[in-house]
Amino acid sequence: MQKLCLPALPQYWQNRKYVLFCPQASTPLRSIPGSCHATLVNALWQRFACPVLGFGQVDHPHYVNIQPFSPDSSDFLAWVKHASYVMTADTAAVHIAAGYDVPTTAFFTSIAPELRVRDYPLCQPVYFALPALNNLQASARKHDLDLVEKAFTTLKLNEIPWA
Repeated sequence: MQKLCLPALPQYWQNRKYVLFCPQASTPLRSIPGSCHATLVNALWQRFACPVLGFGQVDHPHYVNIQPFSPDSSDFLAWVKHASYVMTADTAAVHIAAGYDVPTTAFFTSIAPELRVRDYPLCQPVYFALPALNNLQASARKHDLDLVEKAFTTLKLNEIPWA
């Protein structure tokens, strides 16, 4: 990955410190619920005191939606590569961040993190042990998503493991 030729970030973001928030996974079951986005963006802002960039709308004064500036995979790779930190529920972002040595906090709701990040020393996993969801790959059932949302809303921000 280190040798990939990637597109340049927009001029404004070149050589600027930012952290990246990637809450969407390939399925709602493994995504960070929308009701928790602003809280986590605020935690990132409080911790790093720099802009929080991400994909999609989040109502926070220090958040910037860069989805329009990331039309394809190579752009996504570039945003992850240049981030100072990544917070995500998306394993693609986890793997990319590991490939570029970007410190990461990764959330796991149904798949044990040992299966995904055991060899990534700069990745700190947060695992919500939810027996009803154990090993589910995908779901959009309301009951399942309610369990995920409850887990995220009871997360103590001071217990987030920062890499």
